[in-house]
Parts: sequence; structure tokens; C-alpha cells
Amino acid sequence: MSKKYKNSDGSPKEAKFPLLDYPLRSMKNSGNNCYRNAILQCLIQAPGFVSFMSNASTSSDGNNDSEEISKNKLIAFVKWYISSSSFDFNYDLLKSKTFGHAQADATEYLAYLFNCLDGDWQKLFGVTRFDTRACKGCGKTRNSSPQNWSIIPLHVAESAQRALSRFLSPEEVDLNCKCGRKNQCNATQKFIFTHSQNCVIFSFNLFTNNGSKIKKIISIESEMKVSVNNQIVDYELFGIVAHVGDDIFSGHYIAYILDKKGKVVQINDSIINCDVTNVEGTPYILFYRKKEVVNLRKRNIESIIMLE
Repeated sequence: MSKKYKNSDGSPKEAKFPLLDYPLRSMKNSGNNCYRNAILQCLIQAPGFVSFMSNASTSSDGNNDSEEISKNKLIAFVKWYISSSSFDFNYDLLKSKTFGHAQADATEYLAYLFNCLDGDWQKLFGVTRFDTRACKGCGKTRNSSPQNWSIIPLHVAESAQRALSRFLSPEEVDLNCKCGRKNQCNATQKFIFTHSQNCVIFSFNLFTNNGSKIKKIISIESEMKVSVNNQIVDYELFGIVAHVGDDIFSGHYIAYILDKKGKVVQINDSIINCDVTNVEGTPYILFYRKKEVVNLRKRNIESIIMLE
């Protein structure tokens, strides 16, 4: 049976784990805020995030709607989270923009936070990539300008590694080449990662255009191999945001944190379950860190199977 950490009145309670970089603190759900809680729990455990935010400069701008002010609030939250303060944080300070529906989406909220940090997130998260297109008719190649991606979108597949492989595989596209070889004037396009940070985040395209969820059993590897500049970089899983429900407009988000022995901790708003054996919900957002960033111990799991 898993251990549960919750005060009798339902208020947040801190739980200490020796194999996590920072103690876990549960967070209240003040109404349709589970997406926010799950994302922030994973970010806290991201390598370098707490140190970066603790040392980040704040702005004296008085405009409460400015992105600088939102960054200030995020800095305040991080400092509260790692403190021993018994006072609860005013979570309303971390409200997201209106997304057009009652429950905001976790990926939207994560992108919103990165936007608040402006380009600072590039020091910690994501990859630099470009795409190359080669005409099948004349062989002409066109490369796009390098772009920084904070979140890598993946189509739902049998496993995370297979989804990434498909993302990086060549696909046929229109090149609009003027070589005149009409029957051969199409192209192959391929994404290439030229640089990766200590943390990479993958988000499954879990929902259809009408908002319904693609229900599929997905195997999530505890380790991922990412091709960067024709070299393989090893990453290890440390955080998962799972979605429980039938569509993007409803349901519930839960965070799962892996400690350095591979044990899984569930953080469901104000309840923390230690060393859970069953993971509830469909994996939606995956957080991986470079293996050399931490002093690794041998995993006691090879993969985690998420079942809806």
C-alpha cells in the first residue's frame, strides 16, 4: 500500500524523499487547477530549474498584466515551494490566461509559463532543430532556420521512443520546386536536432480536433535515446503529467515523479502517494533529463505502462 500525505483539513503537507532533489509539497486545487499543479510539480524537479528561478532577477514593472510580473509570481512560488514556510501559497497568483474553455490544457499552461520566462527557458529546456527538404526530382535541398523548441510534440504510438523515432523519420511533403520534373517533384522532409538542453519535454497529441481523447495503451520508457547532431544522447524519465477523462474540456491531471531509484510518487493535488505501483490516467507530458546531470543509480524498472 502506498503512503499518503495529507493534513486532516485537506491542506498541503510537505513530504521528504531522500532520493529527490527537493522535498515534495502538495498543492490545493482551488477549482479546475489540477493542470497547473501537475505541471509545476514536474518543473520543480527539473534539473537547474529551482536554482535558476531562485537567482532570476525580478522586475519592478507595475503593470500586473505584463509577462515580467508573471515571471515575478513564478519566482515567488518557487521560493515558497522550497522553503519550510507553513503558510500556504496564494495560487491565484499563478492563474493562466483564458484559453476559451472551462478547464485549461496542461500543455497550453506549460507553454504559457515558458512565454512568461521569455527566452530564459532556452537555458534549461528543449532542443534546437531545423528541418531539411530534398527534392526527389533534382536533388535540391532546402534547410530552414534553426528554431528552439521548449516542447516536442509527438503523435500517439505504442511507446514514447517509437513516437520520437517517427517524429524524426523522413516524410513526404510538397517542396514547390521548379525543376520541371512533375512526376518526381515532391520532397522528403526530416527534422534534425542540433542541440539539446539538460531537460527535454515531450507532449503527446492526445486529443483530436474536436477535443476527444485518443485512447491507447502507451509504454513509457524510463530511458530515452535522442539523436542530436548524429550522436545519441541518453535521457532518463523523472516526471509525467497524466490525463484522466474522455476529452480535453474535462477530466483531471495528475503528476508522477520518479526518484533516483525509479520509484514512482503520485501527486494528486493535495494528496501525495509514495511508491505507487499503478499509474492512473493516460500519459500526456513527459519530462526527461540528461543522464549525466544526476548521479544515477541502477533503475529497478525498465518501463512504466500507463493504462486508462
